[in-house]
Amino acid sequence: MAKDFRYFLAQLTEVVPEDTVRVTREVDPCLEAAALIHNLEAKGRYPLVLFDNVKNMHGKRSSFPLCMNMAGSRQRMAVAIGLPPDQWRMELTLKMQQLLTQNRNIGTATVARGEAPVKEVRKVRGDVDLFEFPIPKYYEHDGGYYITGMPVITRIPSNGHYNISINRFHVKDPATIMYGVTPGTHSRLVYNEYQRLNRPCPVVIVSGHHLATYMATQWAGPYGEDEYADITALLQEPLRLVPSETWGEDFLVPADAEIIIEAEALPGEWGEEGPFVEHFGYYKGFKGVWPDGPYGYPMPRNYPVLHVKAITHRRDAWFVPHAAWGNSCVNLLTGKAAALYERVRLVAPLVKAIYCPVSGGGSYWTFVSLKHRQKGDARAAILTIMAMERGHNKYVVAVDDDVDVFDEQEVWWAVASRTTAEDFIIIPALPGGGCDPEALGASHLEEVSTRLGIDATRPFKQPFSLHATVSEELKKKMDPATYIERVSRRSS
Repeated sequence: MAKDFRYFLAQLTEVVPEDTVRVTREVDPCLEAAALIHNLEAKGRYPLVLFDNVKNMHGKRSSFPLCMNMAGSRQRMAVAIGLPPDQWRMELTLKMQQLLTQNRNIGTATVARGEAPVKEVRKVRGDVDLFEFPIPKYYEHDGGYYITGMPVITRIPSNGHYNISINRFHVKDPATIMYGVTPGTHSRLVYNEYQRLNRPCPVVIVSGHHLATYMATQWAGPYGEDEYADITALLQEPLRLVPSETWGEDFLVPADAEIIIEAEALPGEWGEEGPFVEHFGYYKGFKGVWPDGPYGYPMPRNYPVLHVKAITHRRDAWFVPHAAWGNSCVNLLTGKAAALYERVRLVAPLVKAIYCPVSGGGSYWTFVSLKHRQKGDARAAILTIMAMERGHNKYVVAVDDDVDVFDEQEVWWAVASRTTAEDFIIIPALPGGGCDPEALGASHLEEVSTRLGIDATRPFKQPFSLHATVSEELKKKMDPATYIERVSRRSS
């Protein structure tokens, strides 16, 4: 059986059965579904949620059930790549880094249309209707309904390689969506190539596949590589592909997806998109224009128009988005941490762990722990991380290898006890982040922000106060579950 969305659900149910919940009451994707996920997260719960009874954009019961929060926990992501669920810390990042650097030669397998589950139902031209899907509206100020958090495939015209990303799509009518393709990203570079050639840019949206496929979209490799290899690396088996309806063998799509949406961006055709909440939880404004009140009202942007050419899906297909906020969005960025680890160990070989916490939107705070090989390794790691990706890693904290970067209290304890003001490194005017509300400019490409690095490591080979610790052996011996008895209150 190919590794697909259903394979992952079965895998998850077997390994962590309590990690999936089902909602049978009617739920409206317009605000209600997202509100339920938000309430769960507020209680510290991050299950995969299956909505059996949801409305579509016509206001009727959708024939497509909705799955949300698939990447809501790192434990679930560990299961997706073959790890036990308790190996979700650096084990997960290291496993991703290992697979994505050493497992890229597996290759893909092309199958005939009759062998592809995603071809069970095919709709083209006037039959396409996005309004049949339970497409969510997440927050009340969103400009409309959005397809978000799904693998997006484009093909580089100059070398024929496939680019994989995650973008947002504002649904305008049953066959028209806006393509939220941010300047400076690889997917925008692909779009620009088609614009220079004056050719339509093919764009494929994949709804519902194995979680590893979603995770692969965030590996930050060099532009121009064939990124279907990223998916096969994490699946650890060939990705099955099938010719598309619109472009045939010139554009192969995942055969085992739940739903495939094929669309084209015509040269020079742009329109208004948004506003939409960014993964930091803010609406982003431009040019300092905030007309309504002290915080202003979110402003739309101009993005390319996509015309939907074909939709194919399984007969009983699931619609599987990821929200642009919360744990499900942030955890997908673990691929970026894996790429950071790969780069940092070139300048600081004794790097131990890297973590981009949820509190920093999964990309703006980055914690790195390491052991010094020589003086300056921590600062070299900080500068490498800052330079790694446009607009991300705005604040970087380096700590010694005795500090657990997955415990924010330990990180800030190290900052409080192992730094002075001299250990703060300020780098102005680096490229700003497209989702960062503090990075404003006339356009995405004109945004800059100041980065801060904090070297919270002990002075290299200099005396430093002894840190009180309890040995792991003693902590294991004095397990409270063994020594402490429950005290029940007697009734008076």
